[in-house]
Amino acid sequence: TGMDELREKTSDGLEIVGRIVRNTDQELIVREGVYKGIPIVDLRWYVNDKPSIKGVRVNKEEMKVLVGILMKVENDESE
Repeated sequence: TGMDELREKTSDGLEIVGRIVRNTDQELIVREGVYKGIPIVDLRWYVNDKPSIKGVRVNKEEMKVLVGILMKVENDESE
């Protein structure tokens, strides 16, 4: 996988902050912005440059909890 730090706006006003390329057809795109007045982060799989229903959108407070959980998983695996 690879990461690309290009920041670009999407048609819904969110900004792409990172990408993880899985293969030539699929990538996970991480976007952030404001949705209905709430600061959010959206992680979504794209297939052939089109968003799939596979993904999650969380507000920034939920994101902090999610990051903590993911860090715990990573630390548990490295022990």
